[in-house]
Amino acid sequence: MDAPEPALLKFWSDLQDRLAPVEPWLLYFRESDPDQAMETIFRQRGLAWQSYVVEALSQSPWMKERGLSGVAGLLEMVRHYAAFIDSWWIRGDFRCWR
Repeated sequence: MDAPEPALLKFWSDLQDRLAPVEPWLLYFRESDPDQAMETIFRQRGLAWQSYVVEALSQSPWMKERGLSGVAGLLEMVRHYAAFIDSWWIRGDFRCWR
């Protein structure tokens, strides 16, 4: 998740080129409010699961490089990831079902 954006976009472009002959569909589940979605998941799965996910993702290079931790750091990561994925599918050539 912490690769430079040009490298990720090249990967995305190359993947689309390789898969083009089979005309794939992209099934895209998008949350309109990622923070609310995570808060709902935390409530449903409980504190143990929330603590596990927060601790695991706090160890990621992306969060470490930005000095992020805890629930606030995880929510920042989720918002960033959601915005980035939104920009990917817009640039894509796949047919998209959302």
